[in-house]
Amino acid sequence: MEKKFWIYCVHSMSGLTWEEVEKYYTETKMQLESLGYNVLHPMCAKSELKGNKFDAKAEESSSPIVTPHAITRRDIWMVKKADIVFADLYKAKKKSIGSLSEIAIAYALNKHTIGVMEVGNIHEHAFTQEELDIVFRNHDDAIKYFAKLIRGEY
Repeated sequence: MEKKFWIYCVHSMSGLTWEEVEKYYTETKMQLESLGYNVLHPMCAKSELKGNKFDAKAEESSSPIVTPHAITRRDIWMVKKADIVFADLYKAKKKSIGSLSEIAIAYALNKHTIGVMEVGNIHEHAFTQEELDIVFRNHDDAIKYFAKLIRGEY
């Protein structure tokens, strides 16, 4: 099956462990690839971060792959490459400036932006409500939408 669309996945990592982040992106990537999407996400080729806990401040690292500049530029490149940006912020533990930045960039580039947030999510704000084309209240409903979208179903 020819993969039709590129999708970039955004997920709040602040306050999570490497294992939690890896599990989310691995499972989401498998779901979306099984539907026929090409999948990009911010953890691609970042094994240097394994074992770390993610917080709002950039950690010092000896690796050039995980400097603040490298992370920012590469993630922006992936947002530009994507046809769709999928921002799953459901039950985020902390506010994620990186996630909000990626959503804003996607909006500015006129990408189709799909979000997942429960009512009262810490990311609920006029900007996110405006910048996300569609907001689902759970991950599974978003995946169902992506299945219909790629197949051109009603």
